[in-house]
Amino acid sequence: MNGCVVCNGEIHDYGRAKSQILAAQLVIAADGGSTHLKVMGILPHVIIGDMDSIGRASWPEGEPVERVQFPPDKDKSDAELAIDLAFERGCDFVSLLGATGGRLDHELGNVSLLAKYAGRVAIVDGGATLVAVDRSQECALCGKPGAIVSLIPFPAAERVTTHGLEYGLVKHDLTPGTRGVSNVLLDSKASVCVGGGLLLVYMENTDS
Repeated sequence: MNGCVVCNGEIHDYGRAKSQILAAQLVIAADGGSTHLKVMGILPHVIIGDMDSIGRASWPEGEPVERVQFPPDKDKSDAELAIDLAFERGCDFVSLLGATGGRLDHELGNVSLLAKYAGRVAIVDGGATLVAVDRSQECALCGKPGAIVSLIPFPAAERVTTHGLEYGLVKHDLTPGTRGVSNVLLDSKASVCVGGGLLLVYMENTDS
């Protein structure tokens, strides 16, 4: 089961976001992310968080939406609470929308969540997707030839091997820096795997 968590960051293309959200079997609003859903006319299954960014004007109490409220002095962000809830309710994979833009610390925190849940959570921003890959899995890339693919060590990735990218790597160690930024998808399918450490894989499909 796929889940979608809508956060309180920026969503620039509501049309694309709406189709991505409706494809999920479980939709969770992380506090103020419910405002985005209200604009798109989508009722989430759950709203979770400390409710500091949501007002009665946006979601009247009479709406049939489950609310899971936490105190403001919690140890996890609303996004992380939403991801945890999605997994508790049977999701195998969770997409984060509205996870970029806004406060930089929140954006970096959301990227850190990819590292915590490597291979199980993705940040989706329009036509771009960001996931974390560790040694337990191969990352399959499917998209339009010519799509931008960037490989970013977090903080280091060992023995990185790629197939189907313009600038191939074979058991190459990536350390902090920009060595893996702006690669290109050669065919509709490619793959990336790592032998150790953690790698952030970014792919941008603007026409998909």
